[in-house]
Amino acid sequence: MQLSALQRLSKRILTICSLALFSHFSPAAIFPGNVLITEMMANPAAVSDSNGEWFEIFNTTSNPIDLNGLHIRDNGSNQHTINTAMPLWIPPRDYFVLGRNGDSSSNGGYTADYVYSDFTLGNSSDAIILEFNGSLIDSLIYNSSMFGTPGNSIEIISGGYALTPANLSYGAGDIGTPGSAGSYTPVAEVPIPAAGWLFITALSGVVMARKRSQNG
Repeated sequence: MQLSALQRLSKRILTICSLALFSHFSPAAIFPGNVLITEMMANPAAVSDSNGEWFEIFNTTSNPIDLNGLHIRDNGSNQHTINTAMPLWIPPRDYFVLGRNGDSSSNGGYTADYVYSDFTLGNSSDAIILEFNGSLIDSLIYNSSMFGTPGNSIEIISGGYALTPANLSYGAGDIGTPGSAGSYTPVAEVPIPAAGWLFITALSGVVMARKRSQNG
């Protein structure tokens, strides 16, 4: 069963509080493979594209990542750099939803962890390219009508991407799992953690909002 928006928010707040206490353990940079693009909704059916587009990323590491400085672009003129006054944490092995509209009453019913601007998703041909300090972190470059199937997100699977199964829906009825598990969970990197991080992992492990699968 999918976590409710309130449950996800409560767990994220608890996680952020624990991270704030030990923020000196957070890495200063984002490296290739640290973050994966795990799901994308390019063509919502329940609401307009301008309201309902979103994509999701996953922290593959055992450390928290501050997303400030992450540059989002396509192969054209669309681009956006995350720049917030406070750290924008994505906890270890957790998921983070970025969208065009943060109002769940008008965006199709998903919870956005961050709202971007100046970036849109083409229905059948476009790209999501993530960079940090000029280095490529991850990318999703597509040219297939499958990616624009109305009301159906694309999720990461072993070896590529596929339509999210029809039994996994959210909010106003579009198919997808923004902030909760689809049919596949990415393999996480397991770097050797700093000794101090072992304590933080134990502290925050009970409150991390991991993805969960829906069963219909």
